[in-house]
Amino acid sequence: MIFEKKIDGMHVFLRIDGYRNPSKHEFGTVWCDCGFSFSLRNAVAYRKDSDSILTPHEIDWLAEALTDLLDGKITAPREIGMLEPDFVFLLYPAKAQHEDDKTVNVFPGSWFDDVYAEWRVCFWNDGAPTDNYLTVILAREDVKDLRDFLNKCKKV
Repeated sequence: MIFEKKIDGMHVFLRIDGYRNPSKHEFGTVWCDCGFSFSLRNAVAYRKDSDSILTPHEIDWLAEALTDLLDGKITAPREIGMLEPDFVFLLYPAKAQHEDDKTVNVFPGSWFDDVYAEWRVCFWNDGAPTDNYLTVILAREDVKDLRDFLNKCKKV
């Protein structure tokens, strides 16, 4: 299955193959074959063609968390990390839902008032993760599209 979308000029591509029902396996024993690329004109070009990045459990957990975000069930920022540290997702509820939000929004009605997510793509060097990453901001529709893609992966 392939997720491909242009998000604020960033061309995002994610392929997930080999999803297997996680209820039949222990966490971390089965992996999906994944490929991804993130590119922005001549400025950014980061990719992996084939790697064990996500487990079926993680795909299920992330799809569920994105659904919770869209449904307003997440009321405080939440971080979703993965066993392999290629991706980290930070989920942010609508500003009105933040329990202890002290931020003053100078652009009322902007999409930042709504739910959004940060998709952090972590860089590797010489076979080890680094502290560096790029971030793609997913607005509500992007979150919905990613969630729908993850759910489709489970049906193949």
